[in-house]
Amino acid sequence: MTVDYGSVPLDWTPLKGMRVRVSPQTMVTLVELDYFADPEKAVEGWLDKATQGMPEADVEREYKRNRTLALGDAFYFEFQSNGGRKSYVYP
Repeated sequence: MTVDYGSVPLDWTPLKGMRVRVSPQTMVTLVELDYFADPEKAVEGWLDKATQGMPEADVEREYKRNRTLALGDAFYFEFQSNGGRKSYVYP
C-alpha cells in the first residue's frame, strides 16, 4: 500500500483490521483500527467474551462499525451533555 503525503510517499503494508487514507482536500491522514488489528483480540471467541451482556446494537456500533443503526444510545454519547445541537450543528 502506498500512502501519498504530497511529495513524501510512504510505502508499507497495513495490519489486518487497519485502514489508512489521506483526505485529498486537507491532506489529513485518517486511520481506522478494528479490534482485530490487535493480535491478542484476533483470536476466535474474543469478541463474544468481550461483548457478553452488551446489547446487540451496541456491539454492532462499537465493534463492527455499523453506523446505520437507529436503535440504542447516540453514537457520540457526549453530544447532549456537551450542548447538543447548539454546540455541534451550525446553520
